[in-house]
Amino acid sequence: MSQREQHAEMQRLADEIQHELDTAPLTLQQRKELEIHAAALAGAFLYPWFPLSWGRRLIMVGIVLFGLQQAWIGN
Repeated sequence: MSQREQHAEMQRLADEIQHELDTAPLTLQQRKELEIHAAALAGAFLYPWFPLSWGRRLIMVGIVLFGLQQAWIGN
């Protein structure tokens, strides 16, 4: 399965879960379980944007800080 297909499948599941949360009469247990699944899907959507290793996270933070510093001085 390609990454585009995975993203489409995750989007379909997220839409389906949100529809169930909005329209279905759910027990508190069912609602909590669906909200947990929705949060996991949200994390999966953000996965490609955030690096996993600490070294790469530090590089990302450094780039963001450098960009903010450059914006602050007017570049």
